[in-house]
Amino acid sequence: MLDVHLPDCVATMQSPAAKQRTETAERLLIAHISTGSRAALARLYALYSARLAGFFGHLTSNADLVQELIGETMLDVWRERNNIDPDISVPVWVMSIAYTQIRGLLVAGESSQPLVQPSVTSADYHCPESTSAETLTRLRDAVLPLSFEEKTVLYLVYGGGLSRREISGIMNVSSRCVDVLLTHARFRLRASTDDCDSAVPAER
Repeated sequence: MLDVHLPDCVATMQSPAAKQRTETAERLLIAHISTGSRAALARLYALYSARLAGFFGHLTSNADLVQELIGETMLDVWRERNNIDPDISVPVWVMSIAYTQIRGLLVAGESSQPLVQPSVTSADYHCPESTSAETLTRLRDAVLPLSFEEKTVLYLVYGGGLSRREISGIMNVSSRCVDVLLTHARFRLRASTDDCDSAVPAER
């Protein structure tokens, strides 16, 4: 089973200047990929494989399926290398492809794999280290019934450190819809336990 922790992004969130440098470098990679450079594609794969594994691993416990989805996502990046919107950041573009992949495979019923997070630890929702196993079980049980879209929003906020606007672009829904999904998911998580304070993402 995959052990995916939602707030991993907290320690790695970039400053605006760093994000701009990263975006410039990744745009250059996309430019090289558009010329047919497989070396550039391999570099992009190296940059995004862990991020994609975290995203897919939050929605399915099947490690083989996660690897398949990563491969299919990068294959679509190659296929669509000349069609990236200049107004969309590279992370949003790649994650929108990833979202389309897993939504098509799992929600459309093409796979029997469960849409579950395999485990919940005290780090997943910024719970204290002393949080009891019983509390974590209640928290896990609260996550499991959430819809695919709610789980996706939770991961993209906590695990991806993305803004509402970016998530809106990835999921092709309104920012208002993202707010509703996140509010509903967090309400259910908070209602599941009294001694675990779910993390609230900063407004961006």
